[in-house]
Amino acid sequence: MTKLKPMMMMLLTLLSGILYAQTVTIDRSTQRFLGTVSTLDRAKYFTLHSNSNDADVQTFFNDYNVTKGRGFWGPYSYAKSQTGSVGTYPAYKGGSTAVRNVSRFISTEHPKNVVRWSADKVAGANWAVEYWKNFVDDAGRAEFFEPMNEPFVHAGDPEFSAEQPDQALMRERMAEWFGEIGLKIDQSPELANMKVVGYASAWPSMELWDFGHWNTRMKMFMDVAGQHMDAFSVHLYDGINVTGQDNRRSGSNSEAILDLVETYSNVKWGTVKDHAITEYGGIESGYGSDYSDIANAQSVKAINAILFNLLERENNMAISIPFITDKSTWHINASNNYQPYGAVLFKPSNIGQPNPTGWTYTPRIYFYELWRNVTGNRVDISTSDPDVQIQAFADGNKLYVALNNLHSANKTVNLNLAGGTGQVQNVRIKTLKIYDNSNPVFSDNTQTSAPSSITLIPQETAMLEYTFSNTASFTNAIRSTKYYSTAYLQAISANTAIPFTFNGVTTGTGKATLRMSISRKHNVSKSPVVKVNGTTVAVPTNWKGYDQANREDFFGTIEIPVDMSLIQSNNTVTVTFPDNGGRVASMILQVEKYDNPVTVNDSFVFTNPPTSLPSATSYDFDVTYSASQSRDLIVEFWSSTSWLAQTTVTVPAGNGTTTVTVNLSSAPPAGSGYIIKGSIRPVGGDWTTSLDTDQVNNVTVVANQDLFAFSNPPAELPSKTTYNISVDYSASQSRDVVVEFWSSTGWLGQGTTTVNAGSGTATVAINLGSAPATGTGYILKGSIRPVGTDWTQNIDTEQVNNITVTANQEPYGGTAYAIPGVIESEDYDTGGSGVAYYDATSANSGGSYRTDGVDLEVCGEGGYNVGWTANGEWLEYTVNVASAGTYQVAIRYASLSATGNIHIESGGTNLSGAISLPATGAWQTYATVNATVTLPAGEQILRVHITAGNINLNHLTFTSSGGARLTHESKSSEELIIVYPNPVEDGKFTLSIPADALGASYVLYNLQGAVMLSGRLEDVQTALDVAALKPGVYMLQAAGEYRKIQIK
Repeated sequence: MTKLKPMMMMLLTLLSGILYAQTVTIDRSTQRFLGTVSTLDRAKYFTLHSNSNDADVQTFFNDYNVTKGRGFWGPYSYAKSQTGSVGTYPAYKGGSTAVRNVSRFISTEHPKNVVRWSADKVAGANWAVEYWKNFVDDAGRAEFFEPMNEPFVHAGDPEFSAEQPDQALMRERMAEWFGEIGLKIDQSPELANMKVVGYASAWPSMELWDFGHWNTRMKMFMDVAGQHMDAFSVHLYDGINVTGQDNRRSGSNSEAILDLVETYSNVKWGTVKDHAITEYGGIESGYGSDYSDIANAQSVKAINAILFNLLERENNMAISIPFITDKSTWHINASNNYQPYGAVLFKPSNIGQPNPTGWTYTPRIYFYELWRNVTGNRVDISTSDPDVQIQAFADGNKLYVALNNLHSANKTVNLNLAGGTGQVQNVRIKTLKIYDNSNPVFSDNTQTSAPSSITLIPQETAMLEYTFSNTASFTNAIRSTKYYSTAYLQAISANTAIPFTFNGVTTGTGKATLRMSISRKHNVSKSPVVKVNGTTVAVPTNWKGYDQANREDFFGTIEIPVDMSLIQSNNTVTVTFPDNGGRVASMILQVEKYDNPVTVNDSFVFTNPPTSLPSATSYDFDVTYSASQSRDLIVEFWSSTSWLAQTTVTVPAGNGTTTVTVNLSSAPPAGSGYIIKGSIRPVGGDWTTSLDTDQVNNVTVVANQDLFAFSNPPAELPSKTTYNISVDYSASQSRDVVVEFWSSTGWLGQGTTTVNAGSGTATVAINLGSAPATGTGYILKGSIRPVGTDWTQNIDTEQVNNITVTANQEPYGGTAYAIPGVIESEDYDTGGSGVAYYDATSANSGGSYRTDGVDLEVCGEGGYNVGWTANGEWLEYTVNVASAGTYQVAIRYASLSATGNIHIESGGTNLSGAISLPATGAWQTYATVNATVTLPAGEQILRVHITAGNINLNHLTFTSSGGARLTHESKSSEELIIVYPNPVEDGKFTLSIPADALGASYVLYNLQGAVMLSGRLEDVQTALDVAALKPGVYMLQAAGEYRKIQIK
């Protein structure tokens, strides 16, 4: 297309500037406190998941101002190594009564080395005290002891189920051990410097089963062991962590998880105990089993995103550990093809070899590069968009401003330095862009002037290091305090107010926010009526991060601004939803109060004021404002002579940027002299009460032209009776968009779509009486014309000549094969020779199954196989790929004596490389060879190209590569799913899974990808009734793995 797209691109550029500008404000003259904490304690955040003494690791610690984080060793692993059994401990040594020094790291252990159902918890706890007092030196004595790592997901492991098959009881027993260990260490003056944390929740989906997960996991743990815990530990991951849903916890979900833990801590003990985030990050999937820098970098997106949440809780944060490991040399072995572990900071310089010859940093070093120099005291900050996260620290003449974009679209952020900051000498700007399918880009540049704005791509993090001519001098302070209600997990009933009380609140000038965490189904409201002391406050429709649509329920925190003038010493907040279902998990009132009263002037200004606009009935304008209290923002649209329309938006006290949409009854005619007027007023006031105004004069409205163009002009079309043709248009008023289909000799058919005034893309359907014959010389003619007229009234036209109509290629059976899934070789596409396959002979040498030229025979493993293959033959399969990524392909084949060779391609591109298929010794003795391919999401055609024949092909099985975070104790894939009997007998089979997959879903597909059965696995053994299904081969997916099921 040549005519229309430049115009449409111009409009897109204009509107994107209007829609996405945000503002952050940093006041270097005002010190910020979280409770009593202002100074950044780097040891709480910038750690490594390692306590190694390796020389390279020690150099890294020193160079990047990073501390040790976490290691897998402790009293119980040591005892087992000495005695050979769990629950048996070495003889005590005894020692002095002096208080022992500690080193700052976390010691943790695998549950199987710690506990048994019948083991004596008191003896075990006493041994932990003895070990930490007398069996290690100061360097080996951990400040934090986390007795078991992720114990509850292992409660059904054989080590425990042999004595106690009831996992709920086993979880309670594990919690009792945590409590007893904490008690004994509390009672040991020599270990006064040690802290016990738990329970290392691997799967903190608190909201599942109407908070049944919360009640039987974290709440149970807090009730049983919490009194003797110094901090509560959870693991926060974007992705699937061992088990559970595909979650993105960064943003509102992780906020809600930690808010609920804080709330219950306050309810139970009247104080908020610390958090210990002993693992957090992202779990990448779809990148194959071999190491890649692209895959390694993915987790850093989540690490940065979650870090901003944790930094906001420093006054309640004991320690946090990003899941970045050291060299993880345990993973470099033959079974892993001598590949590095995916989470490492160091990779061998000779990847794929058994003995590393040197080490280099992986892209995870960029996390530490970004935050390398950051130190100092917090300063006052604000952001107009919850998806733009911000942190700021002042240290001498340095100001560090960190920004993170949680949104899936680019964000342009206006940078407002307030408070008389002094002269900027230079700004060092470090940014980290991480892409799904290409290497990350880390930039580090210095400029002499302060930038007015910065644009962040999705999930990008930027660090701006300002150097000023003067040292920061604080003239005020703002102190953040959270007030917790005793009401939590409140059930939601339609039109019923839920009350929360907050008493003893310190009032003044500043900012107030209600942190409302809710769990609700996606089809009900997230916008209740919220009243603070009887006054309704606006509930935002935006929150941190994504909409959680891929989770079963929304569980997240929505931050509601509240005018400080509404806050009293004793407060009542009510929340009323219009519909039933879900719960308000927690409600926290956060008040940020200035030490010295601050007066905010009311101001209004247009952000990126437009000079021209298209003729339309709706316009979006961004405005930047300051409001001393709750105010109305008004935007008016005028012609040169009269008012046309206006919109009012009410905003809370404070500074920010918001979008105001003005709707007109009809599109204004083209011309100049239009005016955009804006103002800020008291709530409910009129133009006479305006406190500040801004005006954009002489705006030009551009007329819409009548234009037509094919969106993607085709060179080929399949032979069929219906075509859906995409076209781009611009219409000055309601118009007909027409597409005609012609042969080289005459008109065959046409379709018409009527469009409204404006620009866009439309689909025009052409229905033919019969499918056109294959051949060349076909023509598409397109036009835009007045509604109801014929070709003589065409205003604009475009024509595509010399289109080739090809034989229609369709998936066999009508439905594309699903990937992940199994492709049966005999079910290649329809369309005939040269279209869906090429076979060296014209007849089916096997005489089975299908009547065209591919050679098929009955397969000894059931079904049919492709045989009599020759060099150069190929078969094509239409597939539907669930998600973009790298897939493992298992080729099931047989060969008498020759070594065959195939490859998998798409669109002429070899995706797999050469795949060698060694002889199996007989035509019906089958073997499996594995390869990998990287595929985009969606429907596409794969070709299996036989470069060396004399092989039989049975099927190809595609499974997603990667996805699970592996540990030393990870089970092989063959152990993850056990299905018996297979083939199925009497219409039933049993699905057995490991305990750490509980809560995962299962899906049974037919070979065309249709779902036959689905559900959730709540037990380690689940019986499935398939008597109603017809005999055949099916695919079962559970816990991320696949099995082939035969039903007779």
